[in-house]
Amino acid sequence: METLGWAWKPINGGKPIASGAAPASQVVFGDINGDGLDDYLDLDPKTGLLKAYLNLGGESEWKFRPIGTIASGLGPGKRVRIADIDGDGTFQRDDYIFLKDNGATTIYRNIYGPGNDGDKYAPMPEADASGINQSPEEIDFIDMNGDGKADYVWTSRLDGIVKVWYNDYPKKPTWREAGEIAGGVGTSGSNIRYAKLQKTGRYDYVAVDPKTGAIGAWLNGCGDPDTSKKKHRITIARYLVTVWVIAEKPVDKNWSSDTCFKTGKGGDTRGTPVLKTTADDKFPAALRSGDTMEKLYGHTCFYEGSTERVGKLVCDGVSGIRCYEDENFGKTQKCRFGSYTYALYCEW
Repeated sequence: METLGWAWKPINGGKPIASGAAPASQVVFGDINGDGLDDYLDLDPKTGLLKAYLNLGGESEWKFRPIGTIASGLGPGKRVRIADIDGDGTFQRDDYIFLKDNGATTIYRNIYGPGNDGDKYAPMPEADASGINQSPEEIDFIDMNGDGKADYVWTSRLDGIVKVWYNDYPKKPTWREAGEIAGGVGTSGSNIRYAKLQKTGRYDYVAVDPKTGAIGAWLNGCGDPDTSKKKHRITIARYLVTVWVIAEKPVDKNWSSDTCFKTGKGGDTRGTPVLKTTADDKFPAALRSGDTMEKLYGHTCFYEGSTERVGKLVCDGVSGIRCYEDENFGKTQKCRFGSYTYALYCEW
């Protein structure tokens, strides 16, 4: 495939990663359990009933675990969207959105949990949109400004023009009109897709050739990278093969990754968890307040990812947390109490 400068790597050597559980027209993707991986979803075309197969990731050789029906449905599947509306930093899981004739919504918040044997979704009327009198088929929910919440996006089927209403939940009104953000590129809106092609958290505008599958992309410059000074930052580093260290940024001091942590009472460290990791593991897989780390800036938190990729830090009552591979990843910092190797950091 001609990449024109873009590198595309086939997953699993180009072989299927799922054997299939439904016709292609019924398959959609969304993160149901908040682990950062999109799960395989079977959306009934008549009823909107939703069945889920949890994505266990490449480390499990791309296995998908069926968990059965997670939503009974509100109507035709073509009017259902799966996207994260609340983005409150507590769960970061995709919600269930049903579109009415005029583009108004009925939104159900995802409350899935491994120990939850009851309803997986709860009504969320405070986030509903009143509609824009456009066809539901032209409406998507896409994170256009990279704040972790899906925005209300209308793509004109006629010419690909895009208008957006930013998601300000939990503020009122929830949907803030931003007007036209793309003027079309000479193709039908039915050929337009949205995908994250950069590491900004924002979705980009992608035109797909209906005959060849070739794509053209227009990168989303909305908001551009956030360079504002953050108030909070934690760093996670490896101390020994199985021992990690978690440290807070001192709130009232300048911070550099090239700085030793202050240890002892009143210091920066918030835990030195011992995990079942090997020397080849890049990152810790899971950390939890009260178990392997203390509270972070007074908040109960947990971190979930994998040993091969940066995961998510979720703290009660906190939004906008972002985690990244440390700019000094792999660098060893020598300190009075020993040395540690940088892995990742999270900030908000």
